[in-house]
Amino acid sequence: MMNRVSSETGSIQFELSEELYTRGIYRLVYYLEDYYARLNLTSFYPYTEVVFEKESDTNEEITIPLLASPYGYTAYKGSAAK
Repeated sequence: MMNRVSSETGSIQFELSEELYTRGIYRLVYYLEDYYARLNLTSFYPYTEVVFEKESDTNEEITIPLLASPYGYTAYKGSAAK
C-alpha cells in the first residue's frame, strides 16, 4: 500500500518497478472529505474508490482522471501524456 498527496494540478505520480506493477486489479482511494473541509464545504462522499484492471505485464503509463464535486464524481481511463 502507498499513500500519496496530489500536486497543485491534482496529479499523483507512482514509481513502481516492473516486479510490483504486474497485471492485476488495483484500487485507488481518494479521500475527499478533508479537501472539501479546507474549502469550507461539506461532501456527500468522504472518500471514493476507483478500481481498475491492468491487463498486461508491460510497464505502461496509465492515467485515471477523477473529476469530483461535493455531490458527485466520475473517473475514466485517460490518455498518458508523453
